[in-house]
Amino acid sequence: MALNWPLEQRGSTGENVRSIQYLLNAHLSTAASAASEGNESGSAEPARRRRIFGRRSEPASETSAAGTATMTSDLLVVDGIFGPTTEAAVRAFQAEHRLTVDGKVGNQTWSELIIEVSTGSTGDAVRAVQSQVRSRSGWLTVDGIFGPQTDNVVRSFQSFCDLSIDGIVGPNSWNALTLAYLRASSAAAAADLVYQAWTKSDRAAAAYEAIPLAIEQLFARNWQAADGWTPAGCEGAAGSFVCKWQRTGETLSLEGNDSTGAPFYYVNNVTFEA
Repeated sequence: MALNWPLEQRGSTGENVRSIQYLLNAHLSTAASAASEGNESGSAEPARRRRIFGRRSEPASETSAAGTATMTSDLLVVDGIFGPTTEAAVRAFQAEHRLTVDGKVGNQTWSELIIEVSTGSTGDAVRAVQSQVRSRSGWLTVDGIFGPQTDNVVRSFQSFCDLSIDGIVGPNSWNALTLAYLRASSAAAAADLVYQAWTKSDRAAAAYEAIPLAIEQLFARNWQAADGWTPAGCEGAAGSFVCKWQRTGETLSLEGNDSTGAPFYYVNNVTFEA
């Protein structure tokens, strides 16, 4: 089944835009290296590729003069802002890969843009993965080196998302990284997102921040506005957290991992207590 990717375009901001910028830079660097090797061996790089992916140069920021779909050779500043320079680089990439040249990164462009990485990989595609993870959990240095810690954290992410736990960031793992899985940056935020999903009877939304068992425990009971649940605070100890809501005669507790002993914030246990 085809993967459904988020749409990013001019005006978008955030971690997915950072990933797009890192991945475009990775493609630019690869093309520049190929052109250099071709020149050294005496073979000419195809003119079309030379026009679109030129030599490695200083990063181009969104405040720089925007390029065109046929003249984008500068590396992008990775700032998470989808401005005119990023749009020009996207259009150039789309033209190179015979995609619809609209400057928007949707299903077709994401599929061509992602680069599989795993243990031993280096460069901007690895930085994109590390930055996605760091924005969620605070774990990992964004150094472009896919070492043991990056492998361990990727496997943790794959486990939560019910993907193959192989440490390889391929299409399915990339897709999950660009979606809302484990996006909470604190224990309280993770618990509140799950609670809010419960109030809307939205199991799919809860699944972004809670394991299946916790979802079953919570949704076994229907939320009723008349119950009058009110927040009662959060506390944590030894790598875990518990956030509570109360109503007359009853307490709802959402417990989970707080990204201390293991990466990511998520709910793994739910209890209703009299």
